[in-house]
Amino acid sequence: MEDPATFAQQSGLAQFLSNDHTSKSGLGVGVKASFTTALEWFVKSANQGNPRGQTGLGFMYKDGYGTPQDYSKAMEWFMKAADEHGHAEVQVGVGMLYEGGGGVRQNYLTAKKWYMKAAEQGYADAQFRIGDLYCNGQGVPPSLSMARDWYSKAAEQGHTDAEESLREIKKFFQGNPQQQPQQSASLWSTVGKLFA
Repeated sequence: MEDPATFAQQSGLAQFLSNDHTSKSGLGVGVKASFTTALEWFVKSANQGNPRGQTGLGFMYKDGYGTPQDYSKAMEWFMKAADEHGHAEVQVGVGMLYEGGGGVRQNYLTAKKWYMKAAEQGYADAQFRIGDLYCNGQGVPPSLSMARDWYSKAAEQGHTDAEESLREIKKFFQGNPQQQPQQSASLWSTVGKLFA
């Protein structure tokens, strides 16, 4: 029998789950695309302690691919990969669950902690998400300058959402050059509308 991790990697399933968890691009390369089959292989791989298998299985449960959505099981598998392997991708997954309150009590500070672990490894999506926390003042004091700094780090790696967020911040300041992010609560109401 082929190694589950090798199968997942070669079939494009790992790529699918690691890059765009809503797109079907990358599925079915060399095999018939099937979320049920993907789930079976990720279970085998995860049970062998493979961090990509654990991460993939976590995303399958988080997003309900091939199985009913189950945030508790997603968190269980994410934590295995995050704790045992320091896997940046899964650290972002844990942060997302804390940010959104999926299967855990919503906690922006804990989300930021997990995003920071991945950001310190240079993971662009984590850097982008930290920028969002600062932009929206979630668990941190609102700061467009901090948001801009984090978005810039992600944008330097080609993160398109970070690039768009930087353009929006630039447009805002061009229209309001006298505004400083900490000066006005109404500023944050305006900025929030830009990103809604």
